[in-house]
Amino acid sequence: DMAMVDVSASATNDVDCAVCLAPIRLGTKTPCGHLYHNKCLQRWLGSTLLRGDAHGSCPMCRRPVPHTALAEIDTICKLQLTRRMLDSVREYMVE
Repeated sequence: DMAMVDVSASATNDVDCAVCLAPIRLGTKTPCGHLYHNKCLQRWLGSTLLRGDAHGSCPMCRRPVPHTALAEIDTICKLQLTRRMLDSVREYMVE
């Protein structure tokens, strides 16, 4: 499966992003199973487009990642933002 996967804090278990080396609380899992911050992976894949590569690659293992992944990561970012906003509203309503 070549789809990117939305990853929340509970699934990262103190994993660091291989691009910026900071802990991941929200991010994206590549098809090969590596975890990254959304923005870090977007920048990495975007740089491959600028170089004219036929496809992106995983920063860890260099397995091919389709350029459609950029749109998938954007969708994941929006879903994560919506989830955080809903969680904040729920917390506010409980107080």
